[in-house]
Amino acid sequence: MNVQPERKTILIVDDERVIREFINVVLKRYQYDVVMASNGHEALELCRRGGAQITAAILDLVMPDMGGDKLLPLLKAIQPNIRVVLMSGFNERMVRDIYREPDAYFLQKPFTVKQIIEVVEKVIVGLTPVANVAGAP
Repeated sequence: MNVQPERKTILIVDDERVIREFINVVLKRYQYDVVMASNGHEALELCRRGGAQITAAILDLVMPDMGGDKLLPLLKAIQPNIRVVLMSGFNERMVRDIYREPDAYFLQKPFTVKQIIEVVEKVIVGLTPVANVAGAP
């Protein structure tokens, strides 16, 4: 009997269409299902409609109206176990100092295909974020 592994669905939230599309293409190439939102309100609606199927979210921190920092607790209220990657042009130390979200992973813009896949695989597997590893800077 050949059992196919369950496909994982990733929610991408970024107000920049080019970035959403780039991540979408990369993740689909690696056999992930993808849903996209251009803002926090769209993301919340997608999560409410299909939240059980969304495994993880990649959130841009800085967006008009509702950035990833405001969106994150609202997503977690709908789906407490959702895994999260915070994405920003700011460096990771600055983001962690400002947002203090210990359970979120980080992806700094600009990023490569390899960086996207590495962070998504860590999120899916559920490894401890680098900032939570003892002895990490």
